[in-house]
Amino acid sequence: MCDDKNDPGCSYSTFDPLWAMTDDQVFLAFENKDGWQAMRERACAIDSENRAAQAHAMDAWNVLKKHFDCNASFADKKKYENAMKKVRPLAPRPALDLLDYRIKQAEQRKREKESKQKDELAKNAENAKKMRKYLSAVKYLEARGWVINIERETPTISKDGLDKSIVDSDRLIELATEEAFTEAVNECISGMTESGEFTSFCGDDECSSCAGWNGVDNRCECGNRRVAWTRDGDFERLNVYAEAW
Repeated sequence: MCDDKNDPGCSYSTFDPLWAMTDDQVFLAFENKDGWQAMRERACAIDSENRAAQAHAMDAWNVLKKHFDCNASFADKKKYENAMKKVRPLAPRPALDLLDYRIKQAEQRKREKESKQKDELAKNAENAKKMRKYLSAVKYLEARGWVINIERETPTISKDGLDKSIVDSDRLIELATEEAFTEAVNECISGMTESGEFTSFCGDDECSSCAGWNGVDNRCECGNRRVAWTRDGDFERLNVYAEAW
């Protein structure tokens, strides 16, 4: 069976119009039932023509081989057999098989294309989310005295004279959101401790007659539990609470 469409032995079964079609064209033809049926019928006709041509070529080859077998002497019979094999007509690749192969190929490439587009859309959405978060963080930090300088060759983010150099844009986005989170946590804790009053904490059920935790020391007022601040969320949706551990 000949599988190479460029092989001379396949020259009468290349089904050229199909090979010339793009994957999109093949898929459009496949979705048009009437058009696809017409193509399959044409492929069947080509296969029928090819089988007749193959049979005719084989008859001629057999006559030629029989003539040489009966009337010629060969010093090297193996060379003769190899030479006859080279001129033996090759069975063409069925056009119908080729048609089915092209649609499977088109379907596979369409799935790959759709998967790639889906990944790109997800990546773009994630990048947009990061950029929105970054711009919000910059606005939040600048309102609290931070300076983000992206015009320098090496961007910096700074406050109170302390500069933090940024190696690339991804790190700048990460650091801005990290600093905004830290700033928001500190503000929240300061707001809950500035009065100097004790605050309740998760896990105080094991304490007896305990006033709570002052938000600074390692233990609660009765000394029975170790307590620390727990942080959830981000600087935009922050949840800070005291918890025993």
